[in-house]
Formats: sequence, C-alpha cells, structure tokens
Amino acid sequence: MKLIDLNAYPRNIRTYGGNAGAKFGIVMEDKDWIVKFPRSTKEFTNVKISYTTSPLSEYLGSKIYESLGIPVHKVKLGLR
Repeated sequence: MKLIDLNAYPRNIRTYGGNAGAKFGIVMEDKDWIVKFPRSTKEFTNVKISYTTSPLSEYLGSKIYESLGIPVHKVKLGLR
C-alpha cells in the first residue's frame, strides 16, 4: 500500500454531504474522486473515539469485501 500525495491533484466542483467528516472532490488520472477526512472529535465530551467514520476503516473494509469477490468502489489512501 502506497500513500498518495493528494496535494498534486486539483479540486473539482463536486461537493459531498454526510456526517462522516469533511469531503470534497478532486480530479486524479482524468477521473473524479472523493477525498474524505476523518471526523473531528475535539468538540465531543465523554465520548470514546469511534473508528467507524475513518477513511482507513473504509479502505480496509473495501479490501476485505473485494477479497471475497464482492464488487466494491476503488479506494486509495493519501495525504493532504
């Protein structure tokens, strides 16, 4: 697994909602991709940090499903 430098790719005009954390679109290899960030928990009090909204969890889950022959979307890990 190689982390991709996402700073090298321009943002597109797409926007994304949801409660799992900040998201925005980029253009990578002439295709639109979603960049997702883990949700900040700094405003939470007396809460154990959940890993379920983590992009890493999505990456690992996708790879597990893919290894079982279940179709999944492409997921890459990167830094921005």
